[in-house]
Amino acid sequence: MGNKKAIEGMARFGIRPKTKVYGVSMADLRIMAKKIEKNHALALRLWKSGVHEARILASIVEEPKRVTERQMD
Repeated sequence: MGNKKAIEGMARFGIRPKTKVYGVSMADLRIMAKKIEKNHALALRLWKSGVHEARILASIVEEPKRVTERQMD
């Protein structure tokens, strides 16, 4: 699902993640999130991966009521 041109496009808009990035579109991430639904444990693992798109996906599938102050920091 990654796309090198998408990574280049992100840079044009000032998005330069310091983590690994694959260029997966937001549309594809939203489709994945719908299939996954809310999942706190998965969100934690995705965030820890350090991958830019995984962190975005983590923010979508996280269960807001289970987010701690430490996570928010």
